[in-house]
This record gives sequence, C-alpha cells and structure tokens, in this order.
Amino acid sequence: MSSIWRLDSPFMQKMTSITNLMILNILWIICSLPIITMGAATTAMYSVLFAYRRKETDSVFKPFFVAFKQNFLRSTLCWLILLVLGVALAYDAILLIYGAEFQLFLCIPVIIVAVLVAITGVYMFPQIAMFDNKPWAMVKNGFLLFLLYPFQSIAIIILVFLPLILFLFIPQVFWLTFIIWVLIGFSLCASLNSFLLVKIFDRYIPKAE
Repeated sequence: MSSIWRLDSPFMQKMTSITNLMILNILWIICSLPIITMGAATTAMYSVLFAYRRKETDSVFKPFFVAFKQNFLRSTLCWLILLVLGVALAYDAILLIYGAEFQLFLCIPVIIVAVLVAITGVYMFPQIAMFDNKPWAMVKNGFLLFLLYPFQSIAIIILVFLPLILFLFIPQVFWLTFIIWVLIGFSLCASLNSFLLVKIFDRYIPKAE
C-alpha cells in the first residue's frame, strides 16, 4: 500500500501531471488577463505541453516563462490581428441577428470568414511553439493541416472554443463548471489538443539519423 506514495509510482506520477496542469492553467489565466498577452500565454502553454509529450521537462514555471518571453512579439502580433478580426465578426453577427430585418444570405460570408479565422487561430500558436515559420506560412500551413486532417482539426477547434460555446449557448453549464475551468479546464483542453497536434507535427519534423 505504501508503494503508491513513492515518487515514481504510477499514482504519484498521475497526481504530479494533474498538479502541473493546474499550475499551467493558473499561469495561463494570469498571463492572459491583460487580453493583449493571451497569444503569448497560449504559445507558452503549448510549448510546455509539447515538452511534456516529448518528455523533455517535468517542470512548469521556467519553461512557461522562457517560451512566453521568446515568442512574445510574434505571438502578440498574430493574436492582435486575430482579435481584431474576431471583434469585427462578432459585431457583424450582432448586427445581422438583431438588425431590423434578418437576412440569412448575408450571414454566409460572415460564417465563412469566421471558420477561416478559427482554423488559422487554432493552429497559429501551436505552430509558433513548435516551429520558426513566418506568419503567412503558418496561415497557409493551418489550412493545409485542416484539409489533410479534418477530423483531428474539428476536434481541436471544438476543444479550443468549448468554454466560449458553453458561455454563449449553455451559460448555466458554463457557470456550473466555472471552478473546473479556473483550476484545470483550459490546460486540460490544450493538453488533449497537444496529444493530437504532436502526432500531426511529428510527421513534418525531419528525423535525426
């Protein structure tokens, strides 16, 4: 019975992983609060999770802030562009839905642009965490990855936007699970995404001979 409390026991390793996800979740929330830094915080979170998947580290604080600092400029620039597009799309959606005369055909271009922005966004920050590509190359790669791996991409999009979907369409469920999101929800979704993303990205990383 006492063996489960050993640091190398499966139970303790699982508890360590959960604790690290909780710490990572809180770090991401704190570093995302200024809003403009959310892109850098997301890149840092994926950097830590990718390192976990490759067993390159088992710590949180140092890898997170190293990645946050190294990728701050690129991540923030990409995030601000996506944020402006997102706000513009939300404004257009409100006008179309609550306008004087609702016309369905006018929603189609807004939906198409929203899908394109979503595809770009969910692949942008994991790519920054993993590769050293130019912004336009990352946008192109995001669309190519979506076409090549549609089912994985849809799962990634759902996990990324799950809290927003709950907040907008099922607010009672969001508020019931609010404490879970604060403690571990965001990093848990990102961890599930990192499992899918590492499998995809590893196919495009040259193997060392």
